[in-house]
Amino acid sequence: MHPLLALGMMRLGLKPPLAYSLTDMAKDAVALLDALGMERAHVVGASMVGMIAQLVAAEWPDRTLTLTSIMSSSGRRGLPGPTAQLRGKLMQRRPANPTREEAIAAGNDILNLISFPDPAREPDAFRTMAAEAFDRGYNPMGVRRQLLAILGDGSRVERLAAIRAPTLLIHGANDPLVPAANSEDLARAIPGAKLVIVPGMAHDLPPSKTAEMVATIAGHMSQA
Repeated sequence: MHPLLALGMMRLGLKPPLAYSLTDMAKDAVALLDALGMERAHVVGASMVGMIAQLVAAEWPDRTLTLTSIMSSSGRRGLPGPTAQLRGKLMQRRPANPTREEAIAAGNDILNLISFPDPAREPDAFRTMAAEAFDRGYNPMGVRRQLLAILGDGSRVERLAAIRAPTLLIHGANDPLVPAANSEDLARAIPGAKLVIVPGMAHDLPPSKTAEMVATIAGHMSQA
């Protein structure tokens, strides 16, 4: 199903069919803890995985030591979304069966649009990332299924109110895909959550901010 059709169904009060949901992926995360023999864990996720991490903390509180949600959202209706430029790029029709070079070029373009121009980043970093992603497993239908899982989950606000794990929210001040207002909303929805807005960060993990972010997350975990 195309995401626009799914949005139309949701506005009519209908639930779009999903290959899998965010809750299914949260169950996968808990199943991994089971397989590893880990009773509890510090749960960290960025973007869509931040949403999955929120569900783990909300629905499996006994398995969650702390929660860190990075550049993510509560799914509340009415929150700001991508900029017009980025939305247009994301909605562009792409070749059904692109060559490796076409897929890498498209991935490079998107990464450039959603990321902050960090001088510490290698000049060809995004092209390298796009090439590695293609070679690891190019599956555009998988990306569509993930987007449908996000849309289908709707608002998590009521579920987030149940979170009791110490929660850290990190967001880039210049995020064009999921604006920082989304984590500001999360800070209101999750009891006791701490919000850190990072200047010089968009919807990415800029190399110049990595050490600072690792220290912030490690400090958050150490207090639990």
